[in-house]
Amino acid sequence: MLAALVALLVETVAASPTVVERSEYYEIAGSTADELRAAINRLRPKDAKGERHDATTHWDVRWEYRYTSAQGACTLTSFVTSVAIVTTLPRWSNRDAGSRLAERWARYMAALTEHERGHAEIGLHAARTIQGRLSALEPAQTCPLLEESIKLKGEALLAEYRSEETDYDRRTKHGASQGARFP
Repeated sequence: MLAALVALLVETVAASPTVVERSEYYEIAGSTADELRAAINRLRPKDAKGERHDATTHWDVRWEYRYTSAQGACTLTSFVTSVAIVTTLPRWSNRDAGSRLAERWARYMAALTEHERGHAEIGLHAARTIQGRLSALEPAQTCPLLEESIKLKGEALLAEYRSEETDYDRRTKHGASQGARFP
């Protein structure tokens, strides 16, 4: 009976993160590559640092937990992680399907979307790592110590993955080396 209860607690604590993803678009119009670039430059979104890019992906990892205190130790009984991912991309509203410009646009959008998917994957990996590592924390002497450990370790992991995002953009030149350049 005790083994079944422990197994249930471990399963509850080690659940997979909840993922909510959505895409948003900003409308651009134009009939030449220069007009499209000018529209993108005017309307493109800002990233977390306030810098403008043709597309952005923001992710936010959150966690909730429960614990119990017994026999001089505070132990996690549940730990759930969620990640919200929002990707903002341009959408060409008056596109002339089948034109050479539309073909260039399609290649650009495929590369831009793939680059932004890389950002989303970093956020997903952050949520999975936080879920795995923090749900496996050893009991603490007191519940305030357990809470402080969760906070410090969670924030350190988030900082690590934010740094990975910065490296990803540096390596890919914000997607340009992946083909996300227009015109």
